[in-house]
Amino acid sequence: MSSKSNNQGRAYEYICLHSLQDAISAIRKSQIIHNSSYKAAENAWNTLSVAEKALYTLSAKSTIDTIFAQCA
Repeated sequence: MSSKSNNQGRAYEYICLHSLQDAISAIRKSQIIHNSSYKAAENAWNTLSVAEKALYTLSAKSTIDTIFAQCA
């Protein structure tokens, strides 16, 4: 796997984690534990362009919305 692909995956993990935490926080208290994996994902997220961040955010939000719709 290329370094770029690996970083894109980490960046997507970062925004999925935050989208999931936002959704859970609307129901009950939650928090994200910051560790070395989180820091690697955050660093990868910070390398993305504004357009890439917008695309990843939209994708993550729609994924989380789908998961929560299935639970209702």
